[in-house]
Amino acid sequence: MAEYKNVIDLIQKSDLDRNIKKDILTELNNRKSAEFLSLVRNYENLSEEEIAKRMGVSVDYIFKLETSTDDKITIQDLKNYAKALKANFSIQFSKKVNLVEQFIYHKNQIEKISKEMVKLVQNDPTLDNHISQFFHKQIDKMFEMFSKVTKELEHIKIQKVTPPKETLQYDYSIEKEETTEKS
Repeated sequence: MAEYKNVIDLIQKSDLDRNIKKDILTELNNRKSAEFLSLVRNYENLSEEEIAKRMGVSVDYIFKLETSTDDKITIQDLKNYAKALKANFSIQFSKKVNLVEQFIYHKNQIEKISKEMVKLVQNDPTLDNHISQFFHKQIDKMFEMFSKVTKELEHIKIQKVTPPKETLQYDYSIEKEETTEKS
């Protein structure tokens, strides 16, 4: 009996007609977002009923959303689903995401989260000590990590690399939307 890594591997190695394989693989590819919604909901231990209630929609709507093709899912559907999960929703557009771009993106995310933590302290001074301790520990860990990487790269001449101008990031934060709605 043949061993397959996953369903796609099984289909690619099957004796099916080339066009049928292409159609099946295209259909599977067209459902990545829909499958992701179901995966995240299950990871959060939420039933279809619970997510439907949080979104203010029917269970049938959730079923259709989680089993539809990606071209049927709107950005608003994804925003609403993320809000119901109490999660942030973001989309990144990029022609090619290389390691430098990934590093810069994550650096920016860390900076954004750090600013949000500072706002928490401003709103609730009792958190000051806990957040300060957290920052100090994380900064020490990051410094240690960068020191190791720097030592490993000492023999390599590093040139400054700038990300391509084609990269566009859109970050939609649920918390920002709620704040804006209350204003």
